[in-house]
Amino acid sequence: MRNFFFIIPEFPKAVTGGTLYDLNLFKELKNKYFPIKKISVELKPKNTNLRLLSKIINLPHGSTVCIDGLLTPYLKNCINLLCGRFNIILLIHHPVTQENNFFPLLNLKDYFLERSIFNKKLKIITVSHFIKKELQKYMNKYKKIYVAEPGIEDIFFMHYKYKETSNIISVGNVIPRKGYHVLIDALAEVSGDWSLTIVGNYEIDIKYYNELKLKIKKFDLHNKIKFIGVISRETMLNYMREAKLFVLPTLFEGYGISILEAAIMGLQVITTDLPVLRESLKGKDVQFVNYCETTSLSLAIEKNLKKQHSRNKIKNKFIHSWGNTRKKFLEAVNGKT
Repeated sequence: MRNFFFIIPEFPKAVTGGTLYDLNLFKELKNKYFPIKKISVELKPKNTNLRLLSKIINLPHGSTVCIDGLLTPYLKNCINLLCGRFNIILLIHHPVTQENNFFPLLNLKDYFLERSIFNKKLKIITVSHFIKKELQKYMNKYKKIYVAEPGIEDIFFMHYKYKETSNIISVGNVIPRKGYHVLIDALAEVSGDWSLTIVGNYEIDIKYYNELKLKIKKFDLHNKIKFIGVISRETMLNYMREAKLFVLPTLFEGYGISILEAAIMGLQVITTDLPVLRESLKGKDVQFVNYCETTSLSLAIEKNLKKQHSRNKIKNKFIHSWGNTRKKFLEAVNGKT
């Protein structure tokens, strides 16, 4: 394969799980001498479609171009041209339509746009078998969809010294689908000397962030809950080492990398009972709670804060390695459409 290009979206002030997947996969392929080149496209409200087209259109004809699925809406005016010139692969973490709601028909315009593009003559790779099933709902007829689950960095498999605390940590950008409003409502019912640290960008949705701050004020939890924004990987690990629980009552995930990282590191995890998380967290030390049920979440947090936990580490690293992701990704690249 002579020319392979990876189109990755970039955000000025945020890092998403999808972006981390793209960058780690690119690094893994590059380190194994795969002839891949990265092209970054900054996501801005205006003219992203023109920037995207300008980055791709002059690439050598016949090149293989892998495009992060988050850029799908910006392909609407050029997808036929691109499919005619290149071998197009869409790497879909989850349909964009499902970012803010979980029923595509509530967002008809974007749903039909994605559906139209997904049915073009291109290859689709996704990150979980759950999302694979979701994508089949967009297809006019059966289409082969490949799965390459994300890897987990080696640092989460290392042995650390842990402190016995009542600290809780959540990792994920502060957006509605991460369920922080559910978490705050639940914590208002939890007694004891606990604290919650939320790691993730809180400037993406200022309205939602302000609503959370009002909730915290209403429940008089301002001394117990803190948002620390985007931090380095090492700093995040320090917070995780000092935490007893990882809690994220997420409403929707394409895979849930941060939740799996916490489970592999040995934290007790409490999260929402979603099919995709049953898949990605299979065999891990996780307590699942019902979707948006604050009472069951409160009880789970209170119970686990009182329990003694043994930090059981996951031993089979290859299953969760980026080397395994690379293997599955290349099998998909070389497979039939």
